[in-house]
Amino acid sequence: MNKFLMRRITQTVVLTTFAGAGITTAQAADTVIRSGDIAATISDAGYFSSSTELGLSFRGNEFVNAGTFQSWYQLNAPGVSGTPFVAEQSSNSNPLGASASSTGVGTAIVSGGTSGLNFSQTISIPSASQLAVAVTLTNNTGHAINNVQWGVGMDPDQDSLTHGDPSTINTIAGLGNDAAVSATGRYSGYTVTLENTTPDSGFNVAAFIDSGNCCNAVNPADALAAAQGSGFNTVSDDSISLAYDLGTIAAGETASFSYAYNMSVVPVTPPITPSIPEPETYAMLLAGLGLVGFMTRRRKTA
Repeated sequence: MNKFLMRRITQTVVLTTFAGAGITTAQAADTVIRSGDIAATISDAGYFSSSTELGLSFRGNEFVNAGTFQSWYQLNAPGVSGTPFVAEQSSNSNPLGASASSTGVGTAIVSGGTSGLNFSQTISIPSASQLAVAVTLTNNTGHAINNVQWGVGMDPDQDSLTHGDPSTINTIAGLGNDAAVSATGRYSGYTVTLENTTPDSGFNVAAFIDSGNCCNAVNPADALAAAQGSGFNTVSDDSISLAYDLGTIAAGETASFSYAYNMSVVPVTPPITPSIPEPETYAMLLAGLGLVGFMTRRRKTA
């Protein structure tokens, strides 16, 4: 049985279990968008879906569904019932009750909401190497919502299938309004950079590498508090994310922000794997050591 078929069977079991437990799950109507060198499958909830092999693919190289698949967003909206709203690919969760639809070959619209908080995403492929996401949050609760935060991230595994290595070279590439974090395959050089594209945003944005953790959604409050500096980096199977501190959304107002996944291939020097000596090499080494010992003893005797 191939790896993709096993993944689909596992996903079906998870969906059935969650449904039986009364947990909100994503619908089956995932949307595939393609343009240029990029293809992606968008779940009803709005994250990259594992329902096809094309979670997020660039030039035929898969970034999300190659290893331990994980793509997520988290919305913290204190005072709104249900917060925090954590939507994860790994659990097929859809806390905002959203649904996705295609508006063209390269565009998907995701919309939903709960407790008077309306949510929408427009996901598009504006160029051969970029997938863009525009998010709006509209407050229809009748009262202000303070300390609103949003986080979005993924576990990049672009070398997992092709080279058997889920580790990536991860780097904080920008801060503030230029917040960006990149992950490069150690063998292939395939790179994804998650960057803020909100023009002149009036709120705090932070890029984050979850050092030592690939596969859990990151609370944006933790990412904002970490304040990782430009150039901070790891070489490991870590997730990358952006966090937004949106502040207060007044009653009847909408907060809008955007980010993008930029794809590229950069030159890398593949890591060197130490070779394991053959048994004959060990035998020659031991014989040489024995000869050295014998000669040393002869010199002492003389």
